[in-house]
Amino acid sequence: MRLSYALLLAALAIAAAAASARAEGGCVVLVYSVQDSVAPGYYSYYPLTFDSAGNVELTLYPELYSSVPVRLMVYDLTSSRELSSSPSLPRIFSPLSVSVRVPRRVGLAVYNPSSATARVTGSVKALLCGEPALAWALNRATGTAATSLGRAAPTGIVDLGIAYLNGSYTSYSYNFTRARAEVSFTPELKATSYDHLHLRGSFSVQLNLNLKVLTRGGGQQVYWVQEVLIVTGSGAYVNVNIWNTTKVLKVQYCSLSPLNPESITGMGRVHHYTGSQGGCAGDVYIYASQVTPLGASATLEAALSASPQGVTVSFHRDSGIVDSVRISPSDGVSWAGFVVEPVLWEWSPLDAELVLAGRSSDYPTAVLESGAVTLKLSYFRENRWSPPQAAWSAGGNTFEKAVASVAQVVDGAARVTPGEPVVRQLWAFLVLVRTPLGTYYSTSLDISQYIVPVVDLGNGTRLVNPVVYVDGQRFNGTRVWPGAAVDITYTRQYRVFVVLPTGAREDWVDEGTPVESLVPREIGFDNGTRYVLERVLLSGEDVGPDSRVASAGRLEGVYRKQFLVTIVSVNTTTLWLEAGSKLSPLIPEAIEFGNGTRLVSPIVLYRNTSFSLSDAAATGPGVYRVVYRKQFLVRVTALNTTYEDWVYEGAAFEVKAPSFESRGVAVLPVAYEYSGKRQTSPSVVVRAPLSVRVVYNATTRVTLTSFNLPALYAEVTLTCGSTSRRATLLLAWEASLTLGDVDAANCSVEYTSIPSWPLFPALIVTSTLIVVRVAARKRASRSQALATIAEFKAVGAPSSPLS
Repeated sequence: MRLSYALLLAALAIAAAAASARAEGGCVVLVYSVQDSVAPGYYSYYPLTFDSAGNVELTLYPELYSSVPVRLMVYDLTSSRELSSSPSLPRIFSPLSVSVRVPRRVGLAVYNPSSATARVTGSVKALLCGEPALAWALNRATGTAATSLGRAAPTGIVDLGIAYLNGSYTSYSYNFTRARAEVSFTPELKATSYDHLHLRGSFSVQLNLNLKVLTRGGGQQVYWVQEVLIVTGSGAYVNVNIWNTTKVLKVQYCSLSPLNPESITGMGRVHHYTGSQGGCAGDVYIYASQVTPLGASATLEAALSASPQGVTVSFHRDSGIVDSVRISPSDGVSWAGFVVEPVLWEWSPLDAELVLAGRSSDYPTAVLESGAVTLKLSYFRENRWSPPQAAWSAGGNTFEKAVASVAQVVDGAARVTPGEPVVRQLWAFLVLVRTPLGTYYSTSLDISQYIVPVVDLGNGTRLVNPVVYVDGQRFNGTRVWPGAAVDITYTRQYRVFVVLPTGAREDWVDEGTPVESLVPREIGFDNGTRYVLERVLLSGEDVGPDSRVASAGRLEGVYRKQFLVTIVSVNTTTLWLEAGSKLSPLIPEAIEFGNGTRLVSPIVLYRNTSFSLSDAAATGPGVYRVVYRKQFLVRVTALNTTYEDWVYEGAAFEVKAPSFESRGVAVLPVAYEYSGKRQTSPSVVVRAPLSVRVVYNATTRVTLTSFNLPALYAEVTLTCGSTSRRATLLLAWEASLTLGDVDAANCSVEYTSIPSWPLFPALIVTSTLIVVRVAARKRASRSQALATIAEFKAVGAPSSPLS
């Protein structure tokens, strides 16, 4: 069988792009070679036509060499304008990216701004992402061709690595070591292969695979492997074809990589195909088995085994060996496998096919006239046989085609009947896996690779505690069924650095965790200390304590420190106080008892230290004892003046009692009544409230002389307030008058006197007479006394003193 030109170029994709040459999720890779001469001011472009609406994210990874500086660009062929462009350089290796809104026609172009012709060689790998890109790739890989016999295509089961699921396109890839084709024919089957002539009763059933080999030297080789059941009028035989598609060289015509007959051995031989019938020239390993009768069914199988020295591919028909081919790369083998990878190289994917087609390149188009061919394709992977995860009804990688249609699909088998081919998806057995990281279409029924215990998303975010649901139901296993819809949910956690007064810690916290559970409103201790939340900061921004954790960051609680304080004074008060807060608002400077007693000058005692009231503060939890000094009220009444003073208990109080002098009257304190008890001292030791009354005496001294002679008669009146005293004097030189316990300082003295000097002479005479008379009386009294004594002596003494 002969590779089509497109397929040969498609195989080259792996050589250029290695493991990255695969579609991933919503992307497909297109790798194409550039070998052209570009005239000055002209473009050489590779056209892409996107028919679906949407966006295509396009990134070019060039390796271009030019004889003169050129520019790589993405050109809008629909509106004739540049979308993105590289600098003009003779060598271009830098990526070029652009987002394109489609539908539109886009050219991946090389532009020559120089004045000389540019000879450009190299390759460009284009990463195309978005649904329109996958739709474009699918359309390019599954087209039908118009022939004189009708529309034709390789018809059957085509595994492209592209599927359409749930209203969107996705891509996938896998590898396997064995492929099996089960083919059955109905008795009324009739088919004819055509070229310019027809060959009745002939057609082919092709099992087409791609083999990738990784060498121990780090290289990569790709082979297109065909096991073809060729049906002729006389029977059927198997053709084995192996093409080296590692590289495609394009100079004047295209050619494949050579096959060294010494490095590929089997029952067949290496044949050089000239390309005269179309496609690329190149070496092909060919082996044809003997013709045997065709039964109602046939089974084809290709299997490989690898060793460090080489790869062996075995071909079987109905459990019998057809050929065993040994491929021995010069630098050995590190890995080998059949692959399905949606890598487009010059429009064609690396796929796997089981198709009905023309007999050979000589008779490339078969027309199925009656009857039916049933095709079933299986791969051996994950230690079990399984069908392709998705299948399409027509392909485009083999040169031979058929005018036939897939009419029915039952249990992974396609029934091919007469008609024209229509491209459609036969099935999609991919397992849909939805995770917080994205939606995946798994080619494996084992979903354990998606159930990751911890998914680190970076930036302090991770997913933990996966829970699996299959078709909406909780599921505890890891192996599901084809077409299953798997949802894996996680608990999202954030790395939060929590800073509290008690210390800092870093921890993973579930999304939605109340901030209050991490930064409590109150943190209490048994020693009478607590912290009361004032505000919460998340990475420096204020958040409410009732909010919930929604991001990673530094979560800091700003607290007020409080102490449980007991203030023992006249009364005992226990309360929470802010650390460092003053106690003065809680402790009165004075406590009045209302009975002339009060407490003042408080001193606060805490832990063997005393503080003044102004300095006293809540420095810790516990008992703060307040010690006061007791004072008593001393009320002093002095005449009509009253004043009060507070005196410390046990202190001496000196009564301040003023003296008054008014109009010749001296009002002087003479005694003090202390709560009714009189004493003369103005000082008293205060041990209780006192009422002090100052006792005043008013004293006046009036001179009554005239010409140095006393007053013959005088009357003196001393008046203080409502109290007065009057004195009458005879022959007085002066008068001294005291009024005791006066009640006012407003005193006055009034007096009248009769001088004695006018009467002095008469007074002298009178006095003389009186003296003479007194003397005479004294003499008579003396004589009488003497007589009495004599008589007494004569009579004798009395018997008692009372006698």
